[in-house]
Amino acid sequence: MERETYPDATVVALSRKFHWVEIDRDAQPELVKRFHVSAYPSLLTLGKKEEKVHRFQGFKKPEPFEAELREALRRYDLYTSGKEWDEPQPRPPTICNAGTVQSFPAPAEGVPSGITALGGRYWIAQNAKLHAVDPATGGTTATFDLPQAVRDLCTDGKLLYGMEYGWTAGKPIHVLDPATGKVLRTIVTRANLQNKSYGAAGITWKDGKLYVLEGMRGILNEIDPQTGAITRKLDCGVRWLSGLGYDGRHFVAGSRQALYLFDAETGKQVRKVALNYPVRTVAAHDGAYLLMEQPVFGHDKKHERVQLWPKQTLVYSLQLEAER
Repeated sequence: MERETYPDATVVALSRKFHWVEIDRDAQPELVKRFHVSAYPSLLTLGKKEEKVHRFQGFKKPEPFEAELREALRRYDLYTSGKEWDEPQPRPPTICNAGTVQSFPAPAEGVPSGITALGGRYWIAQNAKLHAVDPATGGTTATFDLPQAVRDLCTDGKLLYGMEYGWTAGKPIHVLDPATGKVLRTIVTRANLQNKSYGAAGITWKDGKLYVLEGMRGILNEIDPQTGAITRKLDCGVRWLSGLGYDGRHFVAGSRQALYLFDAETGKQVRKVALNYPVRTVAAHDGAYLLMEQPVFGHDKKHERVQLWPKQTLVYSLQLEAER
């Protein structure tokens, strides 16, 4: 395997145009709060009066890191010339160019945390609320409180399952009654209780088993729905996935750049479809894929957190074209 060289010389040259200040979040929590930092690492480019000119989060390889540095410099030039710098760049008009897309407004404005289909309705989790939606009209027919915010939803055809982001650290999967929204029982994977990190990013049902996706690692965990025990693990070979569905033949998961289809028996990738928007949650229903975006957030000149994209939270139904 060829070893990747890092840092790249171009990136190093660009980085020297900045004055770098390192902040320890544990030693200086007041600065974390002051600049509304919620993900690590976060790199902020600030103006003379602490205006937030540019921000990006997460570890980057040389090419995307270079792009972020160039964008920071571009925005800083606008800032120093007295021009507006906060207007986000335009984006493509559709989430995917490889199929037919329909959409309708989500039941609430807020970060999506699960979608599935059951009983002729879509079930959508947002902000610790569970919404039942009529797919014909997009109207909400019922709303229930969830016991905890969940990271994804699925169904066995009768009940709903809401998985917490902390499943990897022993947090439960909630079994929900779709008639009342009440928790009927919880499923705890006891082998996870020794872990500390959170990283569950999707859940789906296949042939009497639950499957939980560890998104950052690209691992599918087959779960006994009665005991919560992990009975098998599949490595998808793709990292940083989000959302999980099963279309009758393949597991399907999203990412910031693509929709992936994986072989249901081996977990190996069989198709990758480019997406124009980052996806947070995925489900399969009637030959289409239900998608909801991972919102893109920024900060205004007062450092207040604002949602840049989407302007309105939507549910997308994607009917893919046959692979050529």
